Amino acid sequence: MFAILWPKRQAGYRRRTSASTSNRSTVTLSPTTSLHQRRPPELYAWYGAVHRRSTSQSVRVKLDSSVGFREPYWVARGGRTPEKWKQMKVQIIPIALGFCQCYVLRADGVIAVDAGAPNKGSRFARAMERAAIPPEEVRLIVLTHGHWDHVGSAGRLGQMTGAKLALHEREIGWLEQGLTPLPPGITPGGRFFIRALKLFMPLIKVPPTKVDIALRDDGLSLTDYGIPGRVLYTPGHSSGSVSILLDSGEAFVGDLAMNRFPLRLSPGLPVLAEDSSAVIRSWRMLLEQGATTVYPAHGKPFPAEVIRSAIGA
Repeated sequence: MFAILWPKRQAGYRRRTSASTSNRSTVTLSPTTSLHQRRPPELYAWYGAVHRRSTSQSVRVKLDSSVGFREPYWVARGGRTPEKWKQMKVQIIPIALGFCQCYVLRADGVIAVDAGAPNKGSRFARAMERAAIPPEEVRLIVLTHGHWDHVGSAGRLGQMTGAKLALHEREIGWLEQGLTPLPPGITPGGRFFIRALKLFMPLIKVPPTKVDIALRDDGLSLTDYGIPGRVLYTPGHSSGSVSILLDSGEAFVGDLAMNRFPLRLSPGLPVLAEDSSAVIRSWRMLLEQGATTVYPAHGKPFPAEVIRSAIGA
């Protein structure tokens, strides 16, 4: 299975609409005169190798099921810009910034999810360099909630990228005033963790940072930022917690789920929460909205069926 890569000066192709493209497993292409490229060839490496056929006839190309055409990367001169795929593929780049696992999502645009602990700006910059993504391509940083390990480097990342910072209106004051509240433990392990963490909190300083976008309970579409998904209000761990749900089912939930020692030994519900009943309600909503894979801020991703079983949904 191969994807299409367009180097400089290669003859272009215009996508020809046909029934065979409806399932996006094959695409019929016919020759056109030229191709306008919007990005340098080296940024196309993610798409795979070129498999070019004769330009004298139409060809059918099998596409890698893990990737797809996306409008900003190619457009035929003098022809119609192809419609975006209904299920646009999103590249997910995990970046550990302290105890918090942050994520960079790239499709037609680039956004970041959470900003990690304080003083992690240089680590973020190195991770972006490894991913071959210029930091200034990040247009939005969604903070899943206002706790110190998720917003500590928000100011530095905002300066580095020029991206807007988005946080729920209930917790904007925490970040703009540099506050470091802690959630209560709701299990014996969670309560022990919080008691231990309180010993170190005097050493943790969050720089006060201005928030650009006040998220509300009705959420936020990410379409304008080039990401096929939306921000949903998912209180429970904190009163202003939000999650990012992609159209393809990946849910970036902050601390609405956990999968890392010493918080949990296995994936599941959070051991720290302001309102455990709200956690359940938020999860029922996410599952109804189509969440299939959970990306927690603490630990590795896991199937949403784990949560479904835990709450009896």
